[in-house]
Amino acid sequence: MRVEEFSDGMVDVSGSAAEFEGLAPVVARGEGRFETEDLAAVEVRSDAGPRLLVQVVEQRRVLLLVGDRESRALLAEDLRSVGSMTDGGHQHIEYYEDFGYLRKGSAPLVLNSPHGGMPQHETAAGSVETGDRPVLSKPAQNG
Repeated sequence: MRVEEFSDGMVDVSGSAAEFEGLAPVVARGEGRFETEDLAAVEVRSDAGPRLLVQVVEQRRVLLLVGDRESRALLAEDLRSVGSMTDGGHQHIEYYEDFGYLRKGSAPLVLNSPHGGMPQHETAAGSVETGDRPVLSKPAQNG
């Protein structure tokens, strides 16, 4: 699993279906450490909340998740959901005052599908693309 912090503070999470499935119970349980690339690990702790704090601890190069049981369960559900995607895609998770499960001051998260962050679409020219750049050309069919 790769966990990267971008210069704007957003945290980007990419991994295999098995890695998302592996991280989900650690988050739900409320304690533990899950080793990653870029940042050294995701560390999870429980507290009384409310909501979930998502924070990069620069000195230790870890993504720290601290929150109540309900908020951790919601993130665990989102991790499983993204891990089970069958096509490219991603999910943004950000703080909103009136709804959501992140605490004020949390870093926004982007969870990327195991198949890439953008869904694939076939173009009229027969190539498959994600976003705005072709990534795979289909073989020409003989008439």
